[in-house]
Amino acid sequence: MNLARFTGHAVTFASLVALQACGGSGGGDNVSPPPAVAGKIALFAGDVGGVGNLDGARGNATFYGIQSLTVDPAGNLMVAEVGNHAVRKISSDGTVSTAAGGDMVAAFADGQGVAAKFLNPQFIAADTKGNWYVSDNGEYIRKVTPQGAVTTLANVSTNWNCQSSSMVFCHVGKPLAVDVAGTVYFTANNQLRKLGANGQMETLVNAISSRGLPTPAFSFVYLASGLVVDAQGTIYIADRNQPVIRKVSPAGEMTILAGSEESSQAVDGQGSAARFVELQAITMDAVGNLYVLEGNGAIRKVTPAGLVSTVRQPTQTWSSGWSYSFTGFARDAAGNFYLSALGAGGNAPVFGNTAILKIDAQGVESVYAGHKGLEGEGDGIGSAAQFSDPRSPSIDGNGNLVVLDRFVNPNSHLSGHIDDSYSLRRISPEGGTTSIVRMEYQNAMSGAAVDRRGNTYVGGGKRIRVIAPDGTVQSFFEGSESLPDGLKVLAVDSSGVVYVAAGSTVPAAGLPIFVPTRPYGAIYKINSDKTVSLLAGRAGVQGLVDGMGDSARFSSIGGGALDSAGNLYVADPANHVVRKVTPAGLVSTIAGQPGVLGYNDGAAAQAKFWFPVDVKIDGQDNLYVADRNNALVRKITTSGVVSTVVGTVGKYGFVPGALPSVIPPPEGIALKDSALFITTRNGVLRADL
Repeated sequence: MNLARFTGHAVTFASLVALQACGGSGGGDNVSPPPAVAGKIALFAGDVGGVGNLDGARGNATFYGIQSLTVDPAGNLMVAEVGNHAVRKISSDGTVSTAAGGDMVAAFADGQGVAAKFLNPQFIAADTKGNWYVSDNGEYIRKVTPQGAVTTLANVSTNWNCQSSSMVFCHVGKPLAVDVAGTVYFTANNQLRKLGANGQMETLVNAISSRGLPTPAFSFVYLASGLVVDAQGTIYIADRNQPVIRKVSPAGEMTILAGSEESSQAVDGQGSAARFVELQAITMDAVGNLYVLEGNGAIRKVTPAGLVSTVRQPTQTWSSGWSYSFTGFARDAAGNFYLSALGAGGNAPVFGNTAILKIDAQGVESVYAGHKGLEGEGDGIGSAAQFSDPRSPSIDGNGNLVVLDRFVNPNSHLSGHIDDSYSLRRISPEGGTTSIVRMEYQNAMSGAAVDRRGNTYVGGGKRIRVIAPDGTVQSFFEGSESLPDGLKVLAVDSSGVVYVAAGSTVPAAGLPIFVPTRPYGAIYKINSDKTVSLLAGRAGVQGLVDGMGDSARFSSIGGGALDSAGNLYVADPANHVVRKVTPAGLVSTIAGQPGVLGYNDGAAAQAKFWFPVDVKIDGQDNLYVADRNNALVRKITTSGVVSTVVGTVGKYGFVPGALPSVIPPPEGIALKDSALFITTRNGVLRADL
């Protein structure tokens, strides 16, 4: 089962030390959403800039997981993009195109253009003839011609020392450089190696750094170091383990050109008198000057003689070791710098490296391609509001959309405890966002549903709380020790019965930590008199079994909704199906192929989903499904026919206008008559069906 898309799998180890955080103010001037028009989709609140795979003009294109950048001899800015498993090209006229790869899932195949497949293209370099060389998943070195033909030059995963105790790091990318003769140089677990044009491989330097990560348990792990090669075949290495610039002769003799192995702060100067901080990447100009990018955003220049000066001052100061990790870095012939970034701050690009920043020769910074994506917790109208992670949308009796929003504090995660906060937020029919109530992590909110009086029921731990429209919070239910942990509210019926999913509150075994699900294995009913009964499944036990009551099994339970007959429908994300639970507790699979991810419309049993996370029901008992990893909203009619109503298969991002359009991965959905509201990573869309 491939769950690489939209998960941490697509990001290298060096980038996993950064998480999102959020600002505390609105996104700008209040801008009301456009009026509803049948057959159209528009931004309703917040922001949906960020992840995507859309080609076109650079201002409209979208990216995900920009890991490396290079400028080729023709002036094209080339992008190695791990999230989209693609090599993308930004031509000098600003047009973004997919040069090779770009499949929805990680795969491996040589071929032409989009027929070629990449696992995890992490680093890219260009030769003098305009060919591009890619380090794919830390295993393969692959060549892409200017026409988009992809071939594999070598499997390098078995040709370097990867200790058995460090196998988790074996797929950390291998930065590379190419000389005029077509020889490829790359770093691998602290070695500098070269791959000749004849396919022969040899080691030039056995130990680049004298130490690995400062954490004792991972002292054998050496972060990948960037490198470039000049016209004479001399290799320069930006050492991420010890902040120095190393110089390696064609014969393999290594010296330090600039910096100190014990550096702690940035200092300009000559040779060993200079100091660097957290070297991220390196590039070279036409006359042999080196430029290095530091983790704080500073750009330093190093002459061939080793004189170090600061070209751009640091842009961020962080209070923790999460840091601001710039990953892609390139310079064009006009002296413009290009970089992508993975950040941990409200003014940083969102997680996923979705934007390319340009710094011109005068030091002016702008977004060159893609979108940063705005996130935060500020209230406002339309796009002036900010969101961090809106989920569990519901509609109250006045037509307001109510969502749960989670704000991550990365500093608390680093220090070994979690200090995230949660907010219940209301969005009016006119698009105005108001925060109703905020709770800290110990009062975490999970799942939300609105009753006919406008009260919102939220789960969390062993408790269910009810939040009145004015923000007053009361306890509705306090579970006993015998009740499973992690109650998540799914729905509330007209008589006040609350349906909840229950199970562990840690990620499911075997799933990447960034997959947005929890292994809720059971569904309970909590009556208005506070009595509890098991409806279906078993907490802490996963699987896919249809049947009665506790004999049924769920792999996970996403959002749910009730139909007019009292049947509960839930998304089962990890099984890629939609399940039905009758009032008596009989569980059946009504759509999707169990355990088979993909995309297919048609009869429900033949349809395919990819990680469905939410289900809602319209007035005619048709189901709508948030098919997250396909970036679609699907409809299941009462006769069992599945169709796509929002989104375009194989594409994600956001294109406002006529349906079906293109949308980001939906995190939740809600229905009000013909209006479909879709929560995404940083905002809310409205589609009028």
